Amino acid sequence: MEVRQENKKMNHKIKAALTIFIILHIIFAVFLGMNKINFHYDEWLTFGLANNTMGGVNIENGKLYHGFSLYNDYLSVKDAERFDYEGVWENQAKDVHPPFYYVIIHTICSVFSEQSSKWFGIIPNIFFMVCIDIFLFLLAKCILKEDWLSFITAFAAGTNMLAMNMVIFLRMYEMVTFFIVCISLLFSMYFNRDKDWKFYIGCYLCAVGGTMTHYYFLVYLFFLCIFFGIRLLIQRKWKEICSFFLTFLIAGGSCVLIFPAMIKQIFCGSTRGKQAFSAIQTFQNYGKYLVEYYEILNTDIFGGVSIWILFGFCCFVFWLIYKKRLNKWVERMDLVPVMLLSAGVLYVILIAKIAPYRTDRYVMPVGWIFIVFFVWLIKDLTTVMDITGKGRLNGGILLILLFMALSSMRISDWKYKYDYQNDQQRFDIVEEYKACSVIYVYRVRSRTACNAQELKRCKDYVFVKPKGLQKLVEKEDKNQMLLYIDEKYDDAEIINTILAENTHLKGATFLFKSRYAKVYYME
Repeated sequence: MEVRQENKKMNHKIKAALTIFIILHIIFAVFLGMNKINFHYDEWLTFGLANNTMGGVNIENGKLYHGFSLYNDYLSVKDAERFDYEGVWENQAKDVHPPFYYVIIHTICSVFSEQSSKWFGIIPNIFFMVCIDIFLFLLAKCILKEDWLSFITAFAAGTNMLAMNMVIFLRMYEMVTFFIVCISLLFSMYFNRDKDWKFYIGCYLCAVGGTMTHYYFLVYLFFLCIFFGIRLLIQRKWKEICSFFLTFLIAGGSCVLIFPAMIKQIFCGSTRGKQAFSAIQTFQNYGKYLVEYYEILNTDIFGGVSIWILFGFCCFVFWLIYKKRLNKWVERMDLVPVMLLSAGVLYVILIAKIAPYRTDRYVMPVGWIFIVFFVWLIKDLTTVMDITGKGRLNGGILLILLFMALSSMRISDWKYKYDYQNDQQRFDIVEEYKACSVIYVYRVRSRTACNAQELKRCKDYVFVKPKGLQKLVEKEDKNQMLLYIDEKYDDAEIINTILAENTHLKGATFLFKSRYAKVYYME
């Protein structure tokens, strides 16, 4: 009776701690969101692809624009196009990603039509962040079998540099991480249990949801299923193998029915598909790419100390060999964390091969695995070494995780990547010239959105292609102006064209590079 009351009391404490953590996590995420002052090009595309049916920013060459209205039209939902999911499907069929994430963005923007805001992307990310916190706690508890250690693990996995950067990065990576955590929890819970209808329904929903959010979900699922399937084969559970295979076959068929364009997008019919299959055929720079991804994980999760962690693990293994306990440890080893780590590592190895860029967003969905495995490994090794004292163990692990988190922030100069606070310097420079008009010599319409936060600060701005520049300058007889030139164009040629047609201007002073454009002040 006393043990039951003690367990009930412990459960209340854990629930209270988890609730407080989630509340504080939300507050911190909102704080980071408030600090976000600019957007990545892909973040502009998030809203453009979800809401715009014009195929891009509707620029009219030679037309004078003011403020943010041009880009608000691109980013927001028109009153007449609210809840137009057919438009979302069409946009994504022409793009390289599946539609579920864009459906969520379009739905939120449809409620607030004719408006654009960063919060329309941050709020769904915070929602999935909270779901990830809860499911990570359950997953950690399934592996670690201890409430407080599971709480510490979920806390560390949810608040590291990589995880928080993704909360304020307005793309689908927080959402796909949720589905990856869910499918990992299902596989972990049923690893040593007979499978029931709940398992297969859960697998179906996760497979469809994850695949329709990002195709890289399939990479992780593939490796996870291989490990899980091999275990079923070894156990000769033929009925479960058939049910397992049939579940994912039905899930795959459902995805094709929902979004037929996925076949073309995955198998060389899109830019990303062609890039992926082309990358598989060569190993050029592959070693370099692997190192780059290792550096991302080492910096954003381990705080730059992963080499010391590996060294410490090797020392433990040698100690186990010396004490003749290595076989004992291997025999009693829990295969669930090994399964997750194997799937996570193989995912990173393949992504390094096929991903178009080496960036943190692609490893975000599996970043938590390394935290969970690291905590499990310490706990398991201390058990083999007969080190007792749950409180001291939990405290020691918490201190190590806090050290890694602080070290990670120090390496990142105490700044989060996707709040773009560094862009404030550019904004301040533009403020000094806000009385000037802008001529923007552009190449790709949608990429001019990367400069929208600067352009709206200026008196007015006009867009032109190089071939129409001379005619425009003939009409624009200005004493001073700001000149934006797409990075692909010859700066000197553009500037000389303007100086030849406008005798009031004496020269150009380079101010800064702004994403895809170089900016000059001409007087």
